[in-house]
Amino acid sequence: MPHRAAYELRLASGGEAEFIDVSGEMAFEWADSCDGWSVTQRTRMNFEYRTGVSLELGWSLTSWESKDGSQYRFQLKQYENGAVSEELRGDATLNGDAGGDEGGMAHYIKPEVQDVELPAGTIFPTTHSFAIVVAAQQGMERLWAQLFDGTTDNGLYEVGAVILPRAEDLELSEALDPELVEGHEGWRVDLAFYEFGSPDSIPTHEQTIWLFDNGIVDRMTLDYGDFTVDGKLIRFEVLPEPVC
Repeated sequence: MPHRAAYELRLASGGEAEFIDVSGEMAFEWADSCDGWSVTQRTRMNFEYRTGVSLELGWSLTSWESKDGSQYRFQLKQYENGAVSEELRGDATLNGDAGGDEGGMAHYIKPEVQDVELPAGTIFPTTHSFAIVVAAQQGMERLWAQLFDGTTDNGLYEVGAVILPRAEDLELSEALDPELVEGHEGWRVDLAFYEFGSPDSIPTHEQTIWLFDNGIVDRMTLDYGDFTVDGKLIRFEVLPEPVC
């Protein structure tokens, strides 16, 4: 379901030695652009340090993925106190089917021009999201994927997903109309992101999302290693179907 959502972010645990508080907001938009899926994510977090210093960090990712999962465009900007601190931009193409054995190539134009070979089995983010839903519907409890999203200098992750049924007594966010998820299956999905090809068994970051089969996420937990942040849905809007 194409939609626009906003999540309030609050410190859940960790960081006691450094932070007094962490707060912020994440905005997410997933839209049907006729020939592909357009995704926009913007995150802002304010860190209140015990030293009295405040720091605002943020990032935005704008991407487009063809509906057959073979092409991808991306632009990532990272911010520090409102100023752009880093930018990555480029595109990627798979030579065959998404997740197939032919691999492909990513071409970066920022921060510098470079090509990154995409190994066999690579998929892009929206294809990965669909794969999680399909796996959950088939009763699979685990899914392993090789993902390219363009958010690092080579953009490649190995991602492990653990899929669990949504707890029946888990309440919906007040911001979500219950009719939008009535009759839809839901799951808790734990995601661990590992640097591609690294022998390190510790993920770079982890996420837990509470996902419905129409793509709606009504809550999340973001684990950055030293601290975790809870995300609560505070605004939700269904986007209109495009005129193609």
